[in-house]
Amino acid sequence: MHSKELNTFLDLMRTLFPEEENGVISEKTDVKRLKEWSSLQNMIVVSEIDKVYDVIVSIEDFNSSSNLEELFEKIQSKRN
Repeated sequence: MHSKELNTFLDLMRTLFPEEENGVISEKTDVKRLKEWSSLQNMIVVSEIDKVYDVIVSIEDFNSSSNLEELFEKIQSKRN
């Protein structure tokens, strides 16, 4: 597993969801269930992932990912 890269990705998600409690956002978090999740927040997340990873994630990528670890794996597969 890409533990260091995954932790970096989780840190990015924590910065994008600052109102969530510490420790709430982990690799098993379903981002769609966070209280801050909205269509606007989705666009912000997509934009930040594009900036950091040079990958465009789709709504299907979010919908088919049950947690952040799965989303991260999809991002990684698009990078290769």
